[in-house]
Amino acid sequence: MTCRTLGRALAAGCAMAALATSTHSQEAAYSPGDTVRDALNDGALGPETVVVPAGRFLMGSPDNEKCREIAEWPQVEITISKPFAVGKYELTWDEWEKCVAKQGCQDNSRKGYSATPDPDWSGDAGYGRGRHPVINVSWDDAEAYVKWLSAETGETYRLLSEAEWEYAARAGSTGRFSWGDAEPTCDAGRENRANFNGPHSVGLLAGCNGRQTESVGFSAPNAFGLYDMHGNVREWTKDCFHVDLAEIPTDGMPWVTDCARGGESKVFRGGSFTGGVAQLRSAARQATHAREVNMGFRIARELD
Repeated sequence: MTCRTLGRALAAGCAMAALATSTHSQEAAYSPGDTVRDALNDGALGPETVVVPAGRFLMGSPDNEKCREIAEWPQVEITISKPFAVGKYELTWDEWEKCVAKQGCQDNSRKGYSATPDPDWSGDAGYGRGRHPVINVSWDDAEAYVKWLSAETGETYRLLSEAEWEYAARAGSTGRFSWGDAEPTCDAGRENRANFNGPHSVGLLAGCNGRQTESVGFSAPNAFGLYDMHGNVREWTKDCFHVDLAEIPTDGMPWVTDCARGGESKVFRGGSFTGGVAQLRSAARQATHAREVNMGFRIARELD
């Protein structure tokens, strides 16, 4: 894969950076699977994103899908008309803390910052930082981060729409997961590996490895080259919640009308280390308005 280092400055450290004479010529050369990584104002590199192709897919679950819920119907054909880039991984603590250090994001490491009163479930909850996904971030926190990253790089970053998220998670699959219909596993080296509260658990809430986040890249990549779309942490999307898919925009844009009908909760996708198989499915839809110990996010980047 090619690593294109774009933005206001071209930083060292990306050995395969493809330099071009203009932003337009760089963007015209994008191919699905290319890695795009922009430089920050201080010359450091921002998060890795992967170019996802334009295409069409059926959003939602078919009538016969195991664990199907009413919020996932009716199935709707969605058209993603142009390529865009998606975070290769869930946003990490390292990436989040750069925003905090530059005062673009609020420090969420304080005790009591989490929605839960348990002081052990605040900040990183003791799971680790670094390459672990950031947790206990609200939807507003996620929005603050992409606003800051856009200002740092001169490019347009944002949250994925709910439709874009499912498109990216499926990566061409029509099964329950990006790999098909096989049940997920905690076992290393398997294409259906995910960090979830799975069958290899010891005890109800043990999870794959003691019920905690894992460093990003725990799963195998899907066909688009994206990791951990199923499990590890839940991922905020741009959309507010609606009880079904009947009126979702068919162009992949965020669904942000009539938000009060869903209690103004925001949609999250992908399941987490605390959730079971049903929550990990590509079509599974849930919503909340709170920070949670299993909640993080993934970014999107416009290519024009």
